[in-house]
Amino acid sequence: MFRFGIACAVILASASLASAAPSLSFTTSSVGNGLTAYDFTVNGNDAASSSFFATITFSTTGTINQIKFNGTTDVNDVTSATNFDNVLGYSKAQDSWFYTPWSSNVVTPPGITLTSSSYAIAAGTGGGSQLNSALFAHIVSSSPVSWSGTISRTGTDFTVSGSTAPVPEPASLAVLSLASMTLLARRRAR
Repeated sequence: MFRFGIACAVILASASLASAAPSLSFTTSSVGNGLTAYDFTVNGNDAASSSFFATITFSTTGTINQIKFNGTTDVNDVTSATNFDNVLGYSKAQDSWFYTPWSSNVVTPPGITLTSSSYAIAAGTGGGSQLNSALFAHIVSSSPVSWSGTISRTGTDFTVSGSTAPVPEPASLAVLSLASMTLLARRRAR
């Protein structure tokens, strides 16, 4: 019995270590003109405080909104977005950019690769930063956004992916399945 208890403890400890992989979460808000803003946060999902490095590509079947200040200047970080907000028609809320402390960028121009339907960021929080989580990106799109990439933490790379598309809750799926089976049963009974 004692050996079984130790085995269970080792399995539980392994499971808790595996669940400590960093993740990306998001909140949404409507910003007008049929656009939705997704604010993404990198979560360490552990008790450690350390730096992050993330290479994430956001994509959509619609468009990712990118506004140039005064029609000529790319605005890719929260500081610039805040400084230009409501000046010469620029709207911070309707533009896509990344948050600080994400500043150690390895892609030129500043860590961002942009097409009309994708937005990629390669950035770090800087060596020595002590974070459990950090706001990462403000992505504005006309349709749901998917993401994929890696988050590095404490010397380990973790693969992340996901989507902002709504997923039906299990109860709704159960009701839909039950209704479908009922219709099929009635059709067969005729």
